[in-house]
Amino acid sequence: MDTWRKSVTSQDRMQLAKVHLPIREKYEPMTDVPNDSLEAIFFLQSELREFFLKYTPLGDMNQHERTGYYCLSLITEACELLENVRGWKPHQSNPPPVDKENIKEEIADMFHFLVNICEEWGLNAEDVYEEYFKKNNENRRRQHNGY
Repeated sequence: MDTWRKSVTSQDRMQLAKVHLPIREKYEPMTDVPNDSLEAIFFLQSELREFFLKYTPLGDMNQHERTGYYCLSLITEACELLENVRGWKPHQSNPPPVDKENIKEEIADMFHFLVNICEEWGLNAEDVYEEYFKKNNENRRRQHNGY
């Protein structure tokens, strides 16, 4: 276990982030990022994940502990999404309007942890696409068969 990570202060981490994690503007051309959206998400998250593993206590956890942390974080973000889609409660007569911007933010947060889980287990964007494609076809077949 690298106990030095525990001695890295939040001030230290902020300085390290400025050096190792450039902020990318949304409309700035990103020549080092793949053109495929899913691959780009994996690429950008990989940079962030490597930083976390190097400079935060996540790097002291084993694969199973990190996966548990990412899963709990994913569940937390899904609950935050559910809280923002208040109309899901059938007994609520006047649900408040849905904040679509907040929904997009919570989905992006979920992607953050989902991609971390994928990378933890050696899955890349192509692996995820292949599995999604198979599952999508399986669900279509189920509908054809009255599932």
